[in-house]
Amino acid sequence: MKLLNILSFLFSILLLIACSENKNYSVEEKNGITILKNKNKPAKPNLTAKLSKKFTINSLSEDSLQNFTNIHTVTCDKYGNIYLLDKDKVSVKKYDNQGNFLTAFASRGSGPGELNRPSSICIKGDTVLINDLNTQMTSKFSSSGIFIKNIPYTSNVPRKIQPIDDKRYANIQFSYQNDPDGLKILGSLVISDDQFSDDLKIWENFAPYGNTTDLHEFYPEFHVGKNKIYIADNSRDKYQIFVYDFNGTKLKEIRKDYIRIKMDTKDLETLKSNFKKSNPYLDSVRVEVTNKFALLDIELDKDENIWIKPSLDERDIDKYGKAFDIFDKEGIFQNRIYLEEIPSNSRINFYGDILIVTDVDGLKVDVYDYRLIST
Repeated sequence: MKLLNILSFLFSILLLIACSENKNYSVEEKNGITILKNKNKPAKPNLTAKLSKKFTINSLSEDSLQNFTNIHTVTCDKYGNIYLLDKDKVSVKKYDNQGNFLTAFASRGSGPGELNRPSSICIKGDTVLINDLNTQMTSKFSSSGIFIKNIPYTSNVPRKIQPIDDKRYANIQFSYQNDPDGLKILGSLVISDDQFSDDLKIWENFAPYGNTTDLHEFYPEFHVGKNKIYIADNSRDKYQIFVYDFNGTKLKEIRKDYIRIKMDTKDLETLKSNFKKSNPYLDSVRVEVTNKFALLDIELDKDENIWIKPSLDERDIDKYGKAFDIFDKEGIFQNRIYLEEIPSNSRINFYGDILIVTDVDGLKVDVYDYRLIST
């Protein structure tokens, strides 16, 4: 009997060791914040995504009202209608949930319902909100495109907005600060009221003006979930996701092992060229970065799985834009998957049961049904 107890004890120890070795993460608490550290070993190495295309929206119509030339943002309402913000034409195209064109609204100008330099579009309920950097206002439209009113800003102009609830938004803001060392740009992620006048800052970063070639340096990609805000930290040295509640309290840091990825000459020249195009008034642009951002984008699917678009090194350059790291809603790394169906230079967004893939270069939007499966 004693021998049996000893053998049972030893078996339990061996089982515990085996489970620990198979575990791909560790958890600790620090100052009330949960720190979840993932290894690069996936929890579900057979996990992948299955896509089934529903329809495509493109700019091939003979009707000039339907055509678009520069896709800035694509979003979706609760009925599945799709809204496309065209940056060049300064207008919004609306399509139904089968991809049929419905209407276009807004135009260039400075009058009621007109835009000059739109920076983002957001759907809240049955209203459409469009931020404009030049008019310093948010233009509010009905979902059918009827202009309702302009909301002037009392603080900084939001660059990207996502609704939190009926009266609050998460948004990115830029500001400029003078100090003894010169002018600096400050980028912040804030929670604002529905008038964008009462801001709660939850993240910020700053750098000397003119010393950077990437505005992403000043703000992170983020996504508003069911009851949390997820931020893809714009670090070049660490792979980490910050999780906040809607009151701005930091709840969790999700980390994954990471080795810095250096930019090549082509990366640096492209970065410098893009910055110069968007800032032609600068006499010169100095490139002061050598490593890529660890995280390029973040999205949440219908099950609150976290999708991260990671930077890739030269060995995987042919998979650029197609690779995604999947974490479950607790932040445990599941697998890196590759969406071979989508173009390299594309953006993805989840809205309920559909995945919207925006092909910026190809001027088209593909809409898919999707699901995660284990093969």
